[in-house]
Amino acid sequence: MSRKPTQYIAGLVALGVLVAAGWILREKLHDADLAQIWERLRQTPWSDIGLSLVCTAAAYLVLTIYDSTAFEYIKRPMRFTRVMYVSFVAYAFSHNIGVGAVSGGSVRYRFYSRWGVSTYDIATVIIFGGMAYVLGIIAVAGMIIVVNADSVAAVLDLPIWTAQAIGVLATMVGSGYLFWSLIGRPAFTIQERRFKPPSIRIGLKQVATACLEWGFASATLYFLLPPDVEVSYWHFVGIYVIGYVAGMMSQAPGGIGVFEAAMLLMLPESAPREGVLAAILAYRALYFLLPFVIALAMMGGSEARGAARAVRMRKLLQRREAQGRGRD
Repeated sequence: MSRKPTQYIAGLVALGVLVAAGWILREKLHDADLAQIWERLRQTPWSDIGLSLVCTAAAYLVLTIYDSTAFEYIKRPMRFTRVMYVSFVAYAFSHNIGVGAVSGGSVRYRFYSRWGVSTYDIATVIIFGGMAYVLGIIAVAGMIIVVNADSVAAVLDLPIWTAQAIGVLATMVGSGYLFWSLIGRPAFTIQERRFKPPSIRIGLKQVATACLEWGFASATLYFLLPPDVEVSYWHFVGIYVIGYVAGMMSQAPGGIGVFEAAMLLMLPESAPREGVLAAILAYRALYFLLPFVIALAMMGGSEARGAARAVRMRKLLQRREAQGRGRD
């Protein structure tokens, strides 16, 4: 099967981002002190770790709304506890493995199909929720770039008007989703599935979800930064979102390497590299690794319970067959 031109372009963009990130990391870390990074990590206050954990839990809880609004969109009732369970496992997998449509989509299919959701509806939930997630990222990133246009322009060596134009364009693309919801047309088709505009209520809930999720996710890292990193939270949100989006564009699992490069590049020059890297290591452990370990345990437990039920059912059928032969 031949590849579409957009796939080649996406691959080239990902390669370009990875190469740029590698060059930045080489420049920034060639004389980094590993012992000092470990010492900074060891000195992280438990109170900061606790706040980071609370924000991590809040971010994953808010992400659940994407799946719940997708079920609302297809007008199929689904218990919120089930949606929350599947959403957590799916996002933990997609954050760590990457290629969310495949990794997170596989998890959703595995669970929702057990509960009687058709393949068509599962695919619609995956595509619709993923589309809202991406458009929410674009909208939030655009608004943040507009607010921090001078900083973005300085970091990327661009004229301020160019950074502002990029921010406005991204905001308009993301906001176009709300406009589509508001006017109620047109419908379009993706992979032979027809999508009608959602209600404006669903659209607003999804955009609000994007804002809340990025707020909590960025706070997860912000609370771990050492005191000598002098940057306000609202400015840091912009740095975080741009870094995370760059990581997503690279298609590397968790944006690893690219995210670190973006943080080191965009944070103030006065920020100590070792302190920033220690904070990012703690952040990756709390926001990526810990949820992934929990999700693996949840997935494993679910599979074990399913296998045990299958064994019990097989034994019950064998017993009934034996009883039937005995009567004969």
